[in-house]
Amino acid sequence: MSFKKQFQMNKQILNRDFVVRCIFIIYLFSLIVKYFNGGFIHQSANPILVYPTINITYWLFLLFKIPQFFTSNFYVGLFADLLLLFSCISIIIWPKKYYLALMFTLGYWLNYMCYCLVNAYQPSVYAPLIMSIPAIFKDATKFSLTFWAIRFWACFLYFEAGFLKILRGGIFNLDQMTNSIKLTISPYLVQNPSTGLNLDFKYFLITNPNIAQLLFISATILELCFLIGFFTRKYDLLLLILFLSFHIANQYILNIPFLQHQVLFACCFIPWQKLSDYVISFNKKTIPAKQY
Repeated sequence: MSFKKQFQMNKQILNRDFVVRCIFIIYLFSLIVKYFNGGFIHQSANPILVYPTINITYWLFLLFKIPQFFTSNFYVGLFADLLLLFSCISIIIWPKKYYLALMFTLGYWLNYMCYCLVNAYQPSVYAPLIMSIPAIFKDATKFSLTFWAIRFWACFLYFEAGFLKILRGGIFNLDQMTNSIKLTISPYLVQNPSTGLNLDFKYFLITNPNIAQLLFISATILELCFLIGFFTRKYDLLLLILFLSFHIANQYILNIPFLQHQVLFACCFIPWQKLSDYVISFNKKTIPAKQY
């Protein structure tokens, strides 16, 4: 029996068009959030500062003056942003057009490199750079294989983060969480000078390091739970809940936004087969009713 048939029999094949549409709807949502946070190229306004102390890929972009070219000209940057937005919307309408996914992937990488030119480099932002790659493949088997590979990578990243917290002794340092809050509270006060529940909670954690460290240990255990994803997809809905809980808590406590970046990794833990079957079943029930 061929590998492809075995893959199909094990129900590993995803409904490509349905999954592609959903992924790029989330991409569109993240782009809207990115726009309101000034993350588009044309919003860079010809920056005079760059962050060269990063990786070799970004150095190459700087060497060939690619980010400088796009950020120094408002209309060139605007054209690149509109092309990115156009390719995102187009692939939602025509999910089979694989070249649109390729166009979007290249456009997003360009957007990310230009974003790092102006803002601080973000080494852990993988999700938006790779979640569009499966859509480049027209064949459902290749699409599914690539998608599951990204899912394994996502599981590894979150499990690794929890493992490193133990390996580096973070969970044994009573001041680990409070120090992290102290590092992030200054920019928070600049953006939110007024008092509120969020600020009161931060001060509460700073003055109660035991409770703060308990949250840090809980986050470590939560990240270690992603080890389950290596062995089964039966608990993906649970991993999705843990994923969202982790990032929402990070945004509330440490001001680490995720809607314009890491939210794309949520796609890895959505039970696509059940969701697809439900949508198809729902359509079969509602479409005949509309005919009358």
